[in-house]
Amino acid sequence: MSVHLIRRVNALEASLSPAGKVVALWAMKGCRAMTEQEIEEEIATRKAAGAPANARFIPARWVTAED
Repeated sequence: MSVHLIRRVNALEASLSPAGKVVALWAMKGCRAMTEQEIEEEIATRKAAGAPANARFIPARWVTAED
């Protein structure tokens, strides 16, 4: 494989991969789990505030919305 092709593949993988850009989102309000709509609104707010375009948000909560 040519050096140029390897560089292009590496650049493509880096641009598509969220490596290093995974954001844990604490999906709790008070003592209750956030709803899916609240989580989406929070993610939209963070992206508007300057989060990387390819950031992947992972909601973290200690109870489910049904609890």
